Amino acid sequence: MTQSTRSTRLTLALGADQPVAPAGPPDLSPGVVHLSEPLARVAIRLALGGVEPLLELDDWTTILACSRRQVETMRAAGKLPPPDLHIGKLPRWRAPTAREWLAKGGER
Repeated sequence: MTQSTRSTRLTLALGADQPVAPAGPPDLSPGVVHLSEPLARVAIRLALGGVEPLLELDDWTTILACSRRQVETMRAAGKLPPPDLHIGKLPRWRAPTAREWLAKGGER
């Protein structure tokens, strides 16, 4: 996932007023669309329809402005909210869980 797609997901998940699709790289040949453009459009349509994306560990790195290793350490120490579900072994959080946790000041 590109950084722009991740930031669009977070913008939608954490409550932005007007989501904006990121522009793809300007040096693409005519008729070629960067992958982040259609993904961002789908994310916006889902958000406008009331469907929010699930957050993953990399999203927490953006939310908390720290490294993935720090997020994994925080999770192991119980400083992040427990995941809402696992997809295989991968933890996922619903956006309301992250919003509530942030509203409480990041306390468990």
